[in-house]
Amino acid sequence: MSVAAAGVQVGKPPAIPRRLPGPIRSLAWDSVRRILISNETSGVRVWDPRTLKPGRRIELGTPRVQALALSPDCRRLAVAAGLPGSAGGVFILDWPSGRILMQQSVGPDAATAVAFSPDSQRVAVGSMDRLLRVWSVTSPTAASPMEFRGHSGAVLCVAHAVAEDRWLTGGFDRTVRLWDAASGAPVRSFTNHTGPVHEVVVRPDGRYTATASDDRTARVWQPAIGRMVRILRGHDGPVLTVRYSPDGSRMFTAGAEGVVRAFDADSDELQTLPGPAVATDWIYALIPDPAGGSVFVGDGSGIVRRIPV
Repeated sequence: MSVAAAGVQVGKPPAIPRRLPGPIRSLAWDSVRRILISNETSGVRVWDPRTLKPGRRIELGTPRVQALALSPDCRRLAVAAGLPGSAGGVFILDWPSGRILMQQSVGPDAATAVAFSPDSQRVAVGSMDRLLRVWSVTSPTAASPMEFRGHSGAVLCVAHAVAEDRWLTGGFDRTVRLWDAASGAPVRSFTNHTGPVHEVVVRPDGRYTATASDDRTARVWQPAIGRMVRILRGHDGPVLTVRYSPDGSRMFTAGAEGVVRAFDADSDELQTLPGPAVATDWIYALIPDPAGGSVFVGDGSGIVRRIPV
């Protein structure tokens, strides 16, 4: 068996009740209400995680929702939106009411990535104009965000480093960058990827960071000391999303092949999955079910699936 096929059992995908218009680019989990949240073309959709039936929709009237993030306290939802070369910005919604608390522009380009700080007080927004901007969500009338400059291409993903007050970003320029959140100063950058970096996530214990890239790999880092730990191989196309399991023991990757792969987080061993791990389109978003045993994925055809892992 080839490395690319190892760990995957191809089978007929489960029946899905509904296909949404446009790709599912981002998923979030509300741990208080135990519901799944996804983007829709111009708004936000709530899903029943047991039946995967789409529920309430929140219309934002924006050209395209690119990314979303739920605050750690589950009281605010941040939505990044816009079209390349057109107006872009971020919405902060009261959750779960969906009432807009704050709306900020990122100028004449799309907002592409969004994340909250661990205290739920700040929101970081990456955009096509190569900037990371950070706003206080408790002061929606604040005149200007803090700006982080250094990427030479679009900022495609952002996460908080958890252990320290630092932001992590990945971009179209193939770099992963670490920033001091208080000053906005760059701490270090990593140039090991050979393609755009689509996602950056932090292991629950805060010790490691994982990234997903067009170069067909996911990579694991120790940002605090500037070291790349390992490379996860096996995909035959761009890797668009990577996530750790809730306990941090496993990593899940997916991308242009429409296939989910599972790895041991400490050894990079590719694991065999217990059931079908295939979607019918590119997988843009993945999030583990906190109850364990499966992951939710969103694909380019507008379908959310549950994949057994």
